[in-house]
Amino acid sequence: MQKNKGEPFHLIGIIKERSGFTIIELVCALLLLTIFILVALSIYLSGINQAKVTVAQNAVANLRDFLNTYSLDNDKYPASINFTNCVDENSRAVFSDSFCKQLKNDLHSISYNYNPENKQYVLTARAKDNKFTIIKVTPEIFTK
Repeated sequence: MQKNKGEPFHLIGIIKERSGFTIIELVCALLLLTIFILVALSIYLSGINQAKVTVAQNAVANLRDFLNTYSLDNDKYPASINFTNCVDENSRAVFSDSFCKQLKNDLHSISYNYNPENKQYVLTARAKDNKFTIIKVTPEIFTK
């Protein structure tokens, strides 16, 4: 629409000539929307994985506290632990049933190695994040 000299400018005329989006504009808008959604999803999943590692770290820290309590009660650490029912080699409970269930929910896997010579243990756990982060704990050291 051309404007003649002296004729007033009308916005309605411009809108009538171009009353929609081109396919390229729509594709660009959808592409940008998809990129924003993927970035948001990535940030969300990263947060979920970090939360799983934090939960596993807390479970292992609590497990160390239980083992220290066991050591105080029995004057030694357990030689072995069966993590299916959380009992030691003499079928004594090392952890409560509720904590045993929590370990199964919060950790992907867990192993316990005890050295009777120096009365030390190494507890190795894997978090349920997408990397199965390894968390190791001894009576003195806690590492991720």
